[in-house]
Amino acid sequence: MGPVLAGAGIGWYYDLGIQYLRMIFSGVFDRFPDLQVIAGHWGEVVMFFLDHTGFFGEAGGLQQPLADYFERNFWVAGSGTNSPRYLRWTAEVMGTDRMLYSTDYPFTYGFRPDGFPYVDTSNGEARSFLENSPFTDEQKADIGHRN
Repeated sequence: MGPVLAGAGIGWYYDLGIQYLRMIFSGVFDRFPDLQVIAGHWGEVVMFFLDHTGFFGEAGGLQQPLADYFERNFWVAGSGTNSPRYLRWTAEVMGTDRMLYSTDYPFTYGFRPDGFPYVDTSNGEARSFLENSPFTDEQKADIGHRN
């Protein structure tokens, strides 16, 4: 299980999330405030720990609160993880104006055991997930193609 956990099992998301935090703490976004990053998989776990890691901002010499960098310099996409819970959390943290809809085809094509949220593009799951989301038609259009 080691290679699975280190890769797409969970390691990928943590490793990439750590890289986002390193970019922020290195001052990249202070030097290049217009730089934009697309974070897949609902923000690669960073959004779930913004409250916890935010207190590092002052110690790390950030010019702004940590969450401000993520909310200003990052766009967040689901990347094929059709989780209503993560969708709502992303909207709460980032707002729908910083959300992008995406799939992870061909990596999430097919079935997963135990009801894990996935995209089976052959059955229209990608489209129905966004269509059935709790947002207004305007917000869905923003997430789906205008943002």
